[in-house]
Amino acid sequence: MNILIIGSGGREHALAWKISQSPLVDTIWSAPGSPAMDQFGPCFDVQPDDVEKLEQLVLQLEPDLIVIGPEVPLALGAADRLRARGFDVFGPNREPAQLEASKGFSKDLMAKLGVPTARYGRFTEVDKAKAFLDTLEAPYVLKADGLAAGKGVVIAPTWTRPRRKPRRCCRASSAMLRQNWSLKNSCMARRPASSSSPTG
Repeated sequence: MNILIIGSGGREHALAWKISQSPLVDTIWSAPGSPAMDQFGPCFDVQPDDVEKLEQLVLQLEPDLIVIGPEVPLALGAADRLRARGFDVFGPNREPAQLEASKGFSKDLMAKLGVPTARYGRFTEVDKAKAFLDTLEAPYVLKADGLAAGKGVVIAPTWTRPRRKPRRCCRASSAMLRQNWSLKNSCMARRPASSSSPTG
């Protein structure tokens, strides 16, 4: 089998390392890959968020399997597009990828299906976000909706800090979430979602 791995981080390096150990694998390509991934096979200078160029590369290489590591190409629908071309892809289509790409999507889905999760609100206006904050108890969790490379969360133990953050979150994203978390045994435990969780 010839396999194309999309991505360049530690996750993709681990995938390349493990996949290379299979006797079923003949060639491993990476896009864009990294110096560490180059030891497993050729790397191509195509960025994960450039879905058009990824599609062109796939049509050129014709891999037996495509493994998509990063969230961004999944959220952009790369898996949908490549499957439509007849390729086997490891990675979710655009819609289920929203579970990772959009905090709002995942929270709304959990609330809809009755999955226990923290009480939350979604806001695009700072004043409404602050008003909802007044109904919660510390510590507070603020999340920017959308992909933020692990930097979209603020956990504030006091009242003043979170009241200064909504404007920054709203600038960074088209929507934001507020959650109320409780601490239990030094671990963060989500409070069950209420069916009447306000949104804004």
